[in-house]
Amino acid sequence: MAYDGTQKLNNEPIVICTYTGRLTVEDVQVSSPEIERYFLEAQSTFNVLIIDTRRCDASFQDMLKLLKMDDEAPEEFQGESIEVRILMVGTSAMAKFYVSAAQQQQFGGHSIPLFAHLDDAIDAARTMIHTHQEEQAQRKQAG
Repeated sequence: MAYDGTQKLNNEPIVICTYTGRLTVEDVQVSSPEIERYFLEAQSTFNVLIIDTRRCDASFQDMLKLLKMDDEAPEEFQGESIEVRILMVGTSAMAKFYVSAAQQQQFGGHSIPLFAHLDDAIDAARTMIHTHQEEQAQRKQAG
């Protein structure tokens, strides 16, 4: 089992999911309910998920399976206006392949920033949250 755990940063809508070892679709399926629970408990409309893959690898076949997984919002999120942005941490060929392939329309056309260091991803997540909050405040002021 490559799923190493999930943690939420204190008082921030940032969740870090860590994988160590050989990553499979089953690992992602095991981690998903815990990640979803964190976002629902956060009661924030804008959240960031950081996927830490620095100490894991995966086969090409498993990467394709992960890319093809249904990325619709979970049932628990239906009716909620919860937005989740994804950042990835890792330097392996697997991580680079995943973020590159995820941009293709057949895999959802998602832009996933990739970072070599967890601290850099956390800083980027905080910047994204701050920017989102400023944009929301400007929208409220505009009417």
